[in-house]
Amino acid sequence: MRNKRRPGVRAAGFLLAAVMGFSLISVGPAYAAGGNESNATTGELVTNSGFESSDLSGWNNNGISTLSSTTEASHSGSRSLKVEKIGSTWMGPLYNLLTPVQYHHTYQVSLYLKGAQSAATTESVLVHRVDKNGVGYDMSIAQDVSISAKEWTKVTGQFTLTEKKEEVTTLGLMFRSKDASKNYYVDDISIKEISQTNGVQTNLTPLKSKYDFTMGCAAVYSDLIDDHAQLLTHHFDSLTAGNEMKASSLYNSKHELDFTTADKFVDFAIANNMKLRGHNLVWQSQVPDWWFTTNLSDPDNPKYFVSKEQLLKTMKTHITSVLQHFKQKYGSKSPFYCWDVVNEPISNSHQNNGIKGLDEGSKWEAIIGPEYIDYALRYAHEADPDMKLFINDYGIVNDGQKTTDLYNEAKKLLQAGVPLDGIGLQMHIDVDSPSISSIKDAIEKFGSLGLEVQVTELDVSTGGKTDAVTLAKAARRYKQLFDLFESEKKYIKVVTVWGSADDGSWLGANNSPMLFDTALQAKPAFNALVQAAGTPVVPTSAKSCQGNPTADSALWSTVSAWSTDTFIKGTGGATAAVKTMWDSKNLYVQADVTDSTRSAKDGITLYLNNNGVKAYPITLSNSGGKLKAAVQKTDTGYTVSAAIPIQNLKPAVGGQLQFDVQVLDYNAKNALTSIATWSDFQNTQSKSTANYGKLELSASANLAKAVYGTPVVDGKEDAAWQKAPAFDTATWVTGKSGATAKVQTMWDQKNLYVLYHVTDSVLNSSNANAWEQDSIETFLDVNNHKSPAYESDDGQYRVSYKNAKSGGGAASADLNAWTSATSKTDTGYLVEMAIPLTSITPANGTMLGFDAQVNDADASGARTGVVTWSDSTGKSYTDTSHFGNLELVGGPASSQFVSDTTKDITVKSAYQFRITVKNGAYPNFVVGTAGVFRTQLVKKSGSDYFIKIFTVGKSGAKAGIYVNGVKVSVATVR
Repeated sequence: MRNKRRPGVRAAGFLLAAVMGFSLISVGPAYAAGGNESNATTGELVTNSGFESSDLSGWNNNGISTLSSTTEASHSGSRSLKVEKIGSTWMGPLYNLLTPVQYHHTYQVSLYLKGAQSAATTESVLVHRVDKNGVGYDMSIAQDVSISAKEWTKVTGQFTLTEKKEEVTTLGLMFRSKDASKNYYVDDISIKEISQTNGVQTNLTPLKSKYDFTMGCAAVYSDLIDDHAQLLTHHFDSLTAGNEMKASSLYNSKHELDFTTADKFVDFAIANNMKLRGHNLVWQSQVPDWWFTTNLSDPDNPKYFVSKEQLLKTMKTHITSVLQHFKQKYGSKSPFYCWDVVNEPISNSHQNNGIKGLDEGSKWEAIIGPEYIDYALRYAHEADPDMKLFINDYGIVNDGQKTTDLYNEAKKLLQAGVPLDGIGLQMHIDVDSPSISSIKDAIEKFGSLGLEVQVTELDVSTGGKTDAVTLAKAARRYKQLFDLFESEKKYIKVVTVWGSADDGSWLGANNSPMLFDTALQAKPAFNALVQAAGTPVVPTSAKSCQGNPTADSALWSTVSAWSTDTFIKGTGGATAAVKTMWDSKNLYVQADVTDSTRSAKDGITLYLNNNGVKAYPITLSNSGGKLKAAVQKTDTGYTVSAAIPIQNLKPAVGGQLQFDVQVLDYNAKNALTSIATWSDFQNTQSKSTANYGKLELSASANLAKAVYGTPVVDGKEDAAWQKAPAFDTATWVTGKSGATAKVQTMWDQKNLYVLYHVTDSVLNSSNANAWEQDSIETFLDVNNHKSPAYESDDGQYRVSYKNAKSGGGAASADLNAWTSATSKTDTGYLVEMAIPLTSITPANGTMLGFDAQVNDADASGARTGVVTWSDSTGKSYTDTSHFGNLELVGGPASSQFVSDTTKDITVKSAYQFRITVKNGAYPNFVVGTAGVFRTQLVKKSGSDYFIKIFTVGKSGAKAGIYVNGVKVSVATVR
């Protein structure tokens, strides 16, 4: 789910054609660029680079914007280029470079950008080209650069022309706006040829020698004939063609297959004893239009689509021709070991039962149906029975709905006997998300099907930052990832990075995504993989909410957990999901440790800077010594609960505590096999507090109550709403003032009802982007897992003041499944909603993850304000971990006590029950006396829920399992 739709990581792509030394993104129709001559005296390729003249020769507005030399703003001199009346978020103004740029030469680009309106906006700078077949690609100079009207922002980057000029019809510097409603200025453009690199560091430890899995890299053709070739052969033993084996690159203007460039990859791999991943055979992008339509002048019009039979014939012919070409030409010398047969087939929003359709750009599904995946794999197996066949996709490692959809598709294919050997996880991620535990879960999910798992397109974006602190964060991230891959080598057989260096990344060098920089020199991320001891530590941070969970254990469900996912020793082993809370006396810690090899010496050590190093070791055998702590064994490891005295530190909201956690894992012979930590992976916790993480002390987690009742959803406030308490949206994500709302909630056995009273003096819905219009958004995490990625029960429900519905996530994908109504008021507008609670049986005490958001548009249609109830991160559309909490109260008494499950439970014992749900509803488990007992959902199998109950407080109490609102049978399975 997204507040703001971004172009998907159209991954498989270096998305650039063989033309640029970067991966590029396929864009709209080709156009002709005007001529332009460079300044031979200065070496500048741009004339009138400061726009001091009104002559804009060389510029093309693509018919979708207005360009002018203006005195309204300037970085130097008195003028700049103003771009306004922008008509597209995909195309933008272009400066022609076809004449001055030379084949296989590298150029440095620098320029300045400034917003023309008060609200910040986002621009991308790229080099756009169109080849002689009319296929367009973009190379990123700088992606998603945030600019404002307050100051000029400098943008820099490099590009290399990697295709001969006779193959290119259009080449130019282009600007792309994420928000077409916001104007901007450009000034002081400089494009100069530079020396390409400082040479490859051949004295470095080869990456391929460090790991048990195959180490791969994606490349474009120019990488095979310049300095990148030495980088490729030194560090990698597998090669992927970034574009040269995609369909659009294999056919000439006569619709004939031409393997000239593709064969050069095979020759390079053979000559350098490298393996080769085939990429790709069937994809919705970078494919010839003539495959799908009978009318090339209107290729996206369904009435001109070819028949299912014709497209299947085309598919089979293409797959067979490609696979047999390489098999017949190279025979036993062929370096191919697998092919991405189907690339990116899974829906981003759970449409078509999880398969992309025409609304997401897939003509394959529109013409053939979802079974096109089955056909493609069978055709590939027929053409080359010995080849390993993969489905490759992005957004899978979040372990969210898209992961589930691909898992279900793969399982279905295997059950039907379709030849599928593995899953490619592209893994275009950033320094903060997704979590390592989510990536691990995704790997093991597909591994459980007996499939090989490959990481196929790895890069780590720094979000436009290249400072030392951010590069150190990226280094930690790469170390975490490669430790995980090594520990999961049972499933992970190949790891491929999507580019050898920053100068060739589709993300642009400003996002510093690769292991080597633009000069092909090793970065901290590389050093973290080969010599982690010398890698600087950037302390981690997390929010700690105020509260005393020993008085009310339910408070633990209102806060999110963070993980000890960086290894000091070993590459895999016990880790912990840690939650903290605080009050004036104690820091409360709950650590759920996952440990498959429990031994008496296993345990955790808590570190706190309390006027110096304070260490609190807690083991399975003797608990926490003098520290108030308890250890409880679980099926998956053990749980530690502890209270650390902090009264002398005088904790207060807005303050910080320096804190760290280590998880120590011993084997059956009492040998220490791994140490995992939250912050300091240099293992200096016992000597110094410098690398401890930071706990930011915040107020209590947002908690509101939804009262029982059933209002009429008609955009009017019923009398029923009078009993519902209100809360305000007061957490600003964008801006500091603007539209806000008072929010009320109710519930019954079917729905959650939400009422917004929005105060907004100017109402506007003119923006093409739904999230930019005056609107509200309800975010709902029904099981309140507070997961870093959306699960199947999570939804984003958006309603404009005109009652236009949109959103994201599996739970909200069917817009007809939830109801809304709106009306204008004297002070703004009112929104009323009914959201089905189908995945649970709602009951008193049920806790939902919840947030409310208001989007504020100004008179021009630009979104100038975003305010929420709880989440300040701006990531509510994809991450539920910062939602507030909504408790259901006031409903009818419906709990049923199951008397035969009553047990005498002591502090050091735990009981597990199997609960079979008769009516298929999800049970809500409430146990014993608040603060005494805790429940844990261990697993679900069919209609059976395995629930663990154990004490967190005093002993000697009797506990029974209450199952709210459902009929159950219970069996003890201790």
